[in-house]
Amino acid sequence: MEDLEWHQIPTEVLRVKRTPFGNWLRFSVKNSESTIQSRILLLGWLNVPDTQLCFFDKSGKFVSARSGYSNDIEDEKILTNLPHFRIDLEPNENRIFYLFVLSNEDINYRIQIMGLEEFELRKRLRSIISYSIIGIVAIAIFYSLFGYYRFRNFTFVSFLLYIISVLVTFYFLHGRTFAEIAGNTNNLFRHSYFLFLGISYVFLFLYLFSVDKINQRKVYRSVFFWISGALGVLYFLIPLLHSWYDHRILLLVVTVGLSSFYFIRVHYQFFGSNSSIGFLYTASWTVFLVLNIYKTIFHFDFYPFNYFSVFGVVLFLPFHSILISFYLNEFLNRKKSQKLEEKDSIQTRKSTTSSLNVVEIVQGVKNLLEKKKVFLQKSLKEENVAKELGLSLHQLSEIINVEFGNNFPSLINQYRIEEAKKLLLDHPDKTTAEIGSSAGFSSKSAFYMEFKKFTGTNPNAYRRKELKNESTFRKNF
Repeated sequence: MEDLEWHQIPTEVLRVKRTPFGNWLRFSVKNSESTIQSRILLLGWLNVPDTQLCFFDKSGKFVSARSGYSNDIEDEKILTNLPHFRIDLEPNENRIFYLFVLSNEDINYRIQIMGLEEFELRKRLRSIISYSIIGIVAIAIFYSLFGYYRFRNFTFVSFLLYIISVLVTFYFLHGRTFAEIAGNTNNLFRHSYFLFLGISYVFLFLYLFSVDKINQRKVYRSVFFWISGALGVLYFLIPLLHSWYDHRILLLVVTVGLSSFYFIRVHYQFFGSNSSIGFLYTASWTVFLVLNIYKTIFHFDFYPFNYFSVFGVVLFLPFHSILISFYLNEFLNRKKSQKLEEKDSIQTRKSTTSSLNVVEIVQGVKNLLEKKKVFLQKSLKEENVAKELGLSLHQLSEIINVEFGNNFPSLINQYRIEEAKKLLLDHPDKTTAEIGSSAGFSSKSAFYMEFKKFTGTNPNAYRRKELKNESTFRKNF
């Protein structure tokens, strides 16, 4: 050991490339106290199948201890303890230690020495935080199941699948390694983050599909939408093929870009929402996805370990899951209420006209428009026509909407435009402003706007075209 070449690490975070045969680290610890001191050496990452701490005691005897998930160590069944060793130092003793680390990933975490009490406190905090996250997410899951029971909407199922896949991803990163359960022989199992990252990516697109479907934006009908969602399975190739690992940043850029693009397209109407709950929904998703991307970049090994990048999205997950499950329930409840209100409104409208002779009233409306040409009156109002027919304003509006497929102003303007088209050809010497006034329009601008809406052209162009066609027809005849 002494003959090996050692390189000093100046930073607090240990960041070195792993080797297939493991990495050796050397450090010294000195006890300046007059009493025996006990400390804990803690490795800040779970995905370490084997690690060994070696030293020579005062008598020159070689001593070693092992840790890591491949060793038979009594541990919790749900949460695995981080690899650690106990160090006991005699008064004024200075000891050199050699730490062997066989890691599944490049080493990019802190290795710390702390007191026994601090270590126990960290263990308790880790358990409390982990079980609290699981508990809060479980509440969100049950609330979403309740929402599915109420509304029978697939959006709740897709959201549950996504949240559970994210929770499982975090669990196998920070709670218990997947390789510890499934075996340490498969490279995909040893790097399970890429496995569950791909699964959660696919479920995110499934959620976007369900949200898009209830909003009837039809983004999901594009084949590119489904191709983009299927790209998540390519994450599986990163730990399996060296060429994919070398170009993993390209896959990350493509998938993050596509998921962000489709998320915005599906949720576009939410960004302009005046509703406070709608704002919280979009804000929560934005924060969650940004934090998740930040964490993903770390796991792709593009910057050193820091607590915010690793645990920020993990701590935000329970609040996000609760908020979104609450919003989905509120959103679908409002949608259901709107449908009931529309149904009641239709029934109310039917009840207001059910006692009337609709056929006779329709004929009366046509008589006023086609024979009496009431639309030529510039000051004509719907109330005047309703009074003429002996109806209420609401009854007349309903009959025009149902029987003519139009509202009152559009129906009147339709007749005025037809009248104007005749006048334009019958009186080529009159100006368009005069024609518009004769047809019942109160201003030239209103006439031009409505004429363009109904014919797709302006009055002058219409007149020139029709007169030219008429002249050509006469010559040919």
